[in-house]
Amino acid sequence: MHHIQKHILRALTYTKNAKFSAMRPPKVDSNAYSYHLKVLQKEGYLNKTADGYMLSPHGLGYVDRVSLEKFEPRLQPKIITQLLTTDKDDRVLLFSKRKQPFIGSWGLPYGKMHLDDSSIEAAAIREAKEKMNLPPVDLQHVGCCFIEAKINGEVVSYVQAHVFRLQLSQSHVLHPDTQWFSTEQRKALTLLPATEVIIDKAKNASTFFFAHYSVDRPE
Repeated sequence: MHHIQKHILRALTYTKNAKFSAMRPPKVDSNAYSYHLKVLQKEGYLNKTADGYMLSPHGLGYVDRVSLEKFEPRLQPKIITQLLTTDKDDRVLLFSKRKQPFIGSWGLPYGKMHLDDSSIEAAAIREAKEKMNLPPVDLQHVGCCFIEAKINGEVVSYVQAHVFRLQLSQSHVLHPDTQWFSTEQRKALTLLPATEVIIDKAKNASTFFFAHYSVDRPE
């Protein structure tokens, strides 16, 4: 984003609305300023009102995500639900990731929370249906963890995972992308970052846990 546009949005970050002249950067040509102001309007970042200019819903969402120092979007954790599913033989159900990052790795079935999910638990139940073809089931919310995944020191994925636990008496494969694995079998797999430590933590959790995992892999 152009530095003039950043200046305008920064000015509107600290007020409900502002007049035309109040947002103009020092020593900036009027034509250049007007051009970038129109660009922000065209791209939906701000609206013109009787009281001047104000951030649109799109603009409000943008400034809520930026670093105030550099005024650039910053990496923020996605909120996901993870499902630790075990069977009567204490095997764990894993799924194979079909997209980057970490394509082809195995991990606990998971999915992003949606804005229309009524709760974290509702999101987990929806994921159980989508990822494992399960009807609404009783899930135990056992923990929450931040997973920071890096490759050669650079963050490529950062999620806040709410971990749910359930046990099934059936042991057939519930979805084409899922498979049951014992502890020994998992040792031969390439797992998503922090998968094994989360399995161990969630299986043995007697109280709700909080954890942070930072995993750095070579490329």
